[in-house]
Amino acid sequence: MEKLKRYTALILLAFYSVSAFSDTSSGPGRMGESGMMDGGMMGGGMMIVCMLGGLLILTLLVLGILALVRFLSRRKSQA
Repeated sequence: MEKLKRYTALILLAFYSVSAFSDTSSGPGRMGESGMMDGGMMGGGMMIVCMLGGLLILTLLVLGILALVRFLSRRKSQA
């Protein structure tokens, strides 16, 4: 159980570091430099769909981790 907690913490830390890096590497000034604000790369609708897809994946990941922890705790209490 201790290993599972450690691995879960490492996975959450990895996701946080990726999101923190993407937050610092983007912004109004940087997006204008790369030409993304010209309207050719990604529209507002596509951005919303991508955010909703990412939120869905993150929700499924958290629910999967919770189900695994619950399954392992039940299995351990039965033994």
